[in-house]
Amino acid sequence: MERQLILDIETGGFQVEDEIYEVAVLAIERGRIIDSLHLGEIEDIKKIHKGMGAGYACISENKVYIAKFQDFVKQYPYPIIAHNASFDRKFLVHYGWISEESTFYDSIRAIKKECPYLFSYSLDYLIQYFEIERANAHTAIDDVHVLFKVLEKIKPNQWLPLYKASPKTFKSSVKNFFERGLKLEGESEVF
Repeated sequence: MERQLILDIETGGFQVEDEIYEVAVLAIERGRIIDSLHLGEIEDIKKIHKGMGAGYACISENKVYIAKFQDFVKQYPYPIIAHNASFDRKFLVHYGWISEESTFYDSIRAIKKECPYLFSYSLDYLIQYFEIERANAHTAIDDVHVLFKVLEKIKPNQWLPLYKASPKTFKSSVKNFFERGLKLEGESEVF
């Protein structure tokens, strides 16, 4: 992908009710960072390295930050990439930062296609595996820079957009899975 936005958010937990505390985005063109955006209000600088939004104020519904983010995405209408993209996307859609139709690509899926032999695909593991230096662990701005470095090393060729299956498609897939992989007598050929 020649043009892309690498995104990360920090939240207070795993449910959308846990709020957004920090958002960072890098605009990438032909393997170079051409612009960046970092949104967050530091309340306690001593806590920001702990992750999960620690040390930052909640910005989930901050109209000024939402407008800045949306302006940045309009200025750079590139595909959005995030590590575990479905997580980041659900928060941004829920709070109105992006529309439901926004296309996201998951770096984990792209990395797995290029490097299926890795033990883990967590960002921490990838940083250690590829010997990448990290300044301030578990902040959105550091994570986007680190993910950029990981992607530079791996250079994924195949990017698959997140897919939201319709209920009809999902039911059909489940039915096909059971018809293909399981015997009714209780034996399974799945494993």
